[in-house]
Formats: sequence, C-alpha cells, structure tokens
Amino acid sequence: MPGPNIPFTLHMRVVPEQYRITIESRLEISSDEALFSYEPCLQTSSFSIENHPAFEMARKSFGFFKGKGFRWLSDVERNRAEYQNEPYKEGPWIQRFTTEAFTKQGDTALLAPIGWVSDDNSHIIATASDNPYELGIRWGPCLHSNIAADGPHAKSLTAKTVVYIMPADLPMLTSMFQKDFPYAEEHVISSRPAIWATDKGILLDGLENAMNSGWLVEGSTLERYRSEGNWTNGNLHMFLYPEGVTEGSGSTLWTIPQGQGEAVVIRPLNNYLHDNPDLTHIALDVMDRGKDVVVEVSLKNGDATSFRETYQLRWMSTRRIVIPLDSNSESTTDQVSLEIKVVKTNNPCKIVLDNLRGFISK
Repeated sequence: MPGPNIPFTLHMRVVPEQYRITIESRLEISSDEALFSYEPCLQTSSFSIENHPAFEMARKSFGFFKGKGFRWLSDVERNRAEYQNEPYKEGPWIQRFTTEAFTKQGDTALLAPIGWVSDDNSHIIATASDNPYELGIRWGPCLHSNIAADGPHAKSLTAKTVVYIMPADLPMLTSMFQKDFPYAEEHVISSRPAIWATDKGILLDGLENAMNSGWLVEGSTLERYRSEGNWTNGNLHMFLYPEGVTEGSGSTLWTIPQGQGEAVVIRPLNNYLHDNPDLTHIALDVMDRGKDVVVEVSLKNGDATSFRETYQLRWMSTRRIVIPLDSNSESTTDQVSLEIKVVKTNNPCKIVLDNLRGFISK
C-alpha cells in the first residue's frame, strides 16, 4: 500500500447472503505514489480467545498450496513470524504466503480461501479475493486475502472479496468458493485432511525434560530451552507465553556444534504405541533458532523405513511436522522410532523441539 496519510476514496458494495458476504470495492488514491495493494483485515474476538497456546491459530487456520492442496498453516514451510521489540513479543502463528507471481521461496499459496475452524467445530470463518498476491494470518489475529493492483503505476483498483461464515464443512466451503470464483475452481479440489483442527490429539511428551525422557542423541546435545522474550496470542487480548514453548511450561533445545556435519535425535515409540494402539499419526513442533537448516524426518520400524521426508527450517520459524505411522507399527516386535537428522552442514544449529502428540485419523 502507499505510505501513511495518503488521501484515498474507498467505495464498497456489501451483499449479505446465507453463509457468505460479498464485498465489491473500488479504491482510489490521490498521490504521486503508486498503489500496490488493498489489504482488508478480517478479525473477530474468537480468533484471539481461542489462540491458546499462542501457536493454536496456525494449527486451526488453513489454506491451499501449489502441489499440496489443503494444508493447515502450521504444517507448511514457514519463515520468521512478525514480532515487536522492547520488550520482545512475537506472534508465532503469524505467516503470510504469496501467490505464484510473487513467491521467492517456500510454499506458494493458491487463489483459494484462507480460513479458520472454531474450537467446538461448529463453524468455519474464511475469506477469498480475486487477484490476491498474499494470503495468511496476522496480528489480530486476523485473516488476510490481500489484493494486488494492476501494474507498477496504478492509482486505483477494483476488488471482489467474499467472507464465508458457515458450518465446519470443507466440501461445502469449496463448493461455494467454486461458484464465487469459477476460474479458480481447480485450486480447492481436496479431500479432508488426516488431522482436523479440533483434534487436539494425545500428548505423548511435553519435552520439558528431554534429557531424561528417552530421547537419544548422536553428535549433538539436548538441554532445556531458555526462552528469549515472549509470545503473545494477539493484539486484542495480549496474553503472554514464554517464547519457544508450544505446550506446557518448557521445551527442549537440540544443539549441533559447528563443523559436526550430521547429527541425529531419536525417540523410541514402542511404549506410546503399546498404550495407544489406534494412533495413525504423530506430530512434533519444531522451531529453528540458528541458521536456516534442512532436517530429514524418518519413521523407522526395525531396519525398514516407512516414512522419510526433508523439511526446510528457516531462522526463527515455528512449524509442526506431521508423520503418518505404519499401520503395522503397533503390532511389531521391532523397535519403532522417530528419527530427526540434520542434513550435513558446517554451521552450528539450534533447533527447539516441543509438543509430541499422537492422533487417530477418523
């Protein structure tokens, strides 16, 4: 957008219907500066009230991404969230994803809804716009589908934005979106995700003391993480939490010294699977507190590997990694283990681990 105190005129036509509100806008500025974007902010107190702990907004919000389809915003490649200094406060859920013409790194958002699911699973709130350059969640917390102006010298733009307030029915949302934006209908073809937003799972390990809870390390060390500043749940209520802790009162710092090359942290899972034989997925929150690094996450069943994926972690980023369990894991006599390996690097690495949970896909 142009700088502050720029004279502007905004015309809006609002059309309310069942489950949707359509907003047609025309924005004009009177300035020598160019108009880059129009960024309507969709906010409700429910986003803030239910953002506890402070990363929940990311776990409960979703988008659609190139090559991936539907994803919770906690589970895609993420950069550092927005923060405020003096004293340090960060909104770890905050993340904006650019569409293809604007993406320089990370996952590419599609022209599709950006949305949120309520804790009681009674409703979805979502928004979509034509010609968005950026979709995501910001400080309110709030949802954004930000619209780009046409060309580098624009002085005005027209936009169509639709806000959906409706039952928590993903097929219903995608069907309504396809009618509102038919030229983008292929962007929301997706099945229901394995883990739904309201499924909090089973806490397997809060990682408040990983040194003494069965985690094994090679070429590295584990210790309790010392938070630097605070996380906040948003600008509306501003509840504070210790930075780097997504569950409970503490988390674990995994440190790989400079020049070490590869390092591995391992968590045997047999006890968890014995106590919870119906688990279909596990998830772990991972936070990069060193330089950018690539990690390889594997699920081992004896000598066999049932899952292996690499993830790019960005400096000061926070994300969740979801791992499907082998359907035979609970009955095996072999050692089942989660392994996280730092792909060879000469840089020192600091990775915070927290909130290991198990889920049962329904």
